Amino acid sequence: YLPAEIVAALDLRKVELVKDSFVDEELAEHLSDLIYRVGLKGGGKTFVYVLFEHKSVAEEYVAFQVLRYEVRVWEQELRQGAKRLSPILPLVLYHGQGKWNVDERFAALVEFGGCEELRKYVPEFRYHLCDLAKLEDEEIAGEPILQVGLAALKYVFRRELGAKLAGILEPLNEAAERGRMEYLKTVVRYLSQAGKHLKAAQMKAALDEVFAAGEGGLMPTIAETWIKEGEQRGLQQGVQQGLQQGLLQGVQQRLEREKELVTRQLEQRFGKLAPTIQRQIKHLSAEQVEALLLAVFAFKAKADLANWLKQHSLKRPK
Repeated sequence: YLPAEIVAALDLRKVELVKDSFVDEELAEHLSDLIYRVGLKGGGKTFVYVLFEHKSVAEEYVAFQVLRYEVRVWEQELRQGAKRLSPILPLVLYHGQGKWNVDERFAALVEFGGCEELRKYVPEFRYHLCDLAKLEDEEIAGEPILQVGLAALKYVFRRELGAKLAGILEPLNEAAERGRMEYLKTVVRYLSQAGKHLKAAQMKAALDEVFAAGEGGLMPTIAETWIKEGEQRGLQQGVQQGLQQGLLQGVQQRLEREKELVTRQLEQRFGKLAPTIQRQIKHLSAEQVEALLLAVFAFKAKADLANWLKQHSLKRPK
């Protein structure tokens, strides 16, 4: 979904999810984000910042929000000791009903009053827009869970959702068994609550068509429970906590294993760690855990570990 020339420059063997979110709490209802650290084939790294816009109409000041979030990413880099800032590729994913008619350039938000000389003093960047409404169904590609998530977002507000639902869910038959049912449950709940044109009978029929044979005939009963949960609960909590959950599980599990590994290494050298130290390690980002794994062997005492955590821990446990 990125420009071909950008993809050609990325080293896709080096893709790492950054755990932090940079979206403001007051905007979390209609914005959610994911940020990835990606290697460059020519050396170095870039960030791919994915901003999910959940409003039904395009937000005029998205470029301004993107700039704010980029600055926060760079501030974090500086706090971690970076000498140069990394480039950030902002990708805005939109699935609203209204046509996206907002200029993607930040400078378009600025009124120069006829003095074009001022333009050179204004940030000049743009975000890359992925408007799901403009994608044909066959253009929605990727891993099965990604296909289902994007297709669900594309059709959630449309009248044809019910007719399309079996086709939307079909890729999950090819998804890995682990986590598949939990992700399906999330999708069903989300569509049941947000899909205003979707009838419960259509949902049950689609699930029965796609999954009944493989789930021992229990799917209609399970689906009825999920649909009721979706109708009864307000699930507009952001797709990052819903549809994105399946995408994040594998990365988060790997990060937790790395934290357990570094904790065991430290305890083998220095004995049982204090609960405060354990909590600090628990709150480290993926990049910080990698740095700690390398730094362990240079520590001579627990004091060295405490000093390292003081310098590198950006999030303090409450």
